[in-house]
Amino acid sequence: MLSDAQVEALRSDLERVMGDRETVCPQPVSISNWNPKAPIWQIVNIWEASDPFRALLSNPTIVEEVAQLAGAKELRVWHDQIQYKPATDGGVNMWHQDWPYWPSIAP
Repeated sequence: MLSDAQVEALRSDLERVMGDRETVCPQPVSISNWNPKAPIWQIVNIWEASDPFRALLSNPTIVEEVAQLAGAKELRVWHDQIQYKPATDGGVNMWHQDWPYWPSIAP
């Protein structure tokens, strides 16, 4: 769905956002790490700080495929989320439930 150039632009901008996480990233980008010994970085709403990630929200191929899979005529992004695990020392994200963190989602 994405060209090599698009993937490289995403990879490069993720590195920029991670590198600038304490000074440059505008909110509401949220970047957190749960375990310094075996890091798993959670990046939420990167589209707010990154043009390449923002472009994914309107990528016609992705939007069409997601709408088709969901059987939807319209799509709304709740938020985006990246689980970034460094190649040499990344940790494990154990099974868990997010329900308590999302009170606005009803059955």
